[in-house]
Amino acid sequence: MHACLTLLCLAAADPSAKEMERLWDALKGPDARAAQRAVIELARRPEPSVPFLAAKLSPPAAEADLPKLVADLAAERYVVRESAMRKLRELGEAAVPALRERLSARPPLEVRRRIEELLARQERREASEEGLRVVRAVQALERAGTPEARHLLGRLAASKHNSLLRREASDAVERLGR
Repeated sequence: MHACLTLLCLAAADPSAKEMERLWDALKGPDARAAQRAVIELARRPEPSVPFLAAKLSPPAAEADLPKLVADLAAERYVVRESAMRKLRELGEAAVPALRERLSARPPLEVRRRIEELLARQERREASEEGLRVVRAVQALERAGTPEARHLLGRLAASKHNSLLRREASDAVERLGR
């Protein structure tokens, strides 16, 4: 029995990647009670959760391709336009400034419609499960309160990636500074 308790304690102290993914998924769910338990669980174990959340909340590497992707919305080939749409959807908030800039240049009708679709999708996404997950992930980092969590919150507050994430992280940094 003692060995079972030891294994149980070890499992609780060092969550598996599968367990971290389960907590990450719970952050976006409609069950507020389960999401709050996930926030608490992540905050209780900052050693594995802070690096995990840093990886999950970091901007996609494809941001460097942004100008080409926006230009590809006007490509002659349908397959190129669709590929650009898919990649821009994946970039989410990171693509918004470039899309707005292109929209202000009064692009052709099809390009304008594609950009408006991407922007509308992003607005809905921010108010959706992904938005909830961002808010709850920042709560977990704030509750953890470790130097590493505070450093990550500072980095996220200064990022240009996701306005919701930036606002939430900035607010958390301010609260932790009090």
